[in-house]
Amino acid sequence: MARAWRWLVVFLVAVAVYAVATMPARVVLSEETLNVAGEPITLSQVSGRLLSGALAWRWRHMQGTLRWKLGVRALVPTVKVHVQGEALQARGYVSALPWRGVQVKQLEVEADVGAFSEALALSVGGADGTLQGHLDQLRITSDKAVELEGVVNYSGGRIHWTQGSATVGPLVLQAQSPSPLASHLTLQTPSASEVYMEGKLEGRSFEWRVYRRWVQLLGMSQGGSASDTVFTLSDQW
Repeated sequence: MARAWRWLVVFLVAVAVYAVATMPARVVLSEETLNVAGEPITLSQVSGRLLSGALAWRWRHMQGTLRWKLGVRALVPTVKVHVQGEALQARGYVSALPWRGVQVKQLEVEADVGAFSEALALSVGGADGTLQGHLDQLRITSDKAVELEGVVNYSGGRIHWTQGSATVGPLVLQAQSPSPLASHLTLQTPSASEVYMEGKLEGRSFEWRVYRRWVQLLGMSQGGSASDTVFTLSDQW
């Protein structure tokens, strides 16, 4: 009798695995509209299987596709994702474990800053140029603590605001994680010879400092030491 029960359990598990592996993605991911940055993003044209499929997305005047495929990396079930659009290219690996939270690894991103600036239509201003980034890890725990490590390169370009504009050269945003759930962020020149802004993420808290050097770069400072802190911001969530 015990042997029969074991075979029954094996059969039921096999049926469940087969059902998930062959389930059409549209059964779970129905076409719907979500809100991103206060604006609806529409998901449609869901195709493929639940474990390997694709869908189309549209946000304001921007549109593209999202593809995913379930695999295993370092013995952890991981979803490989690839986002394509006229102004955005991104690919990386996403996993989730109860004791580690949600993790995004080896994320490669390329974005058209001007296109996103136009789409957001922020009243405070905007910018052009391109972003290219490589994030080794973005981790969000179950209690919303954040850990970030990677590099984002800005090509340089024109930055404008309500009372003026300026052209800046290439910039680098560096994020390092010296200890778990603690990240140090620096906005600097590619050579790291000049630091414009600096901050840190620690658990669920955020701190950010802007130095006079950044204000001077934008042509809005009449004097003072370049290393002076002219603006600070801190928050918790």
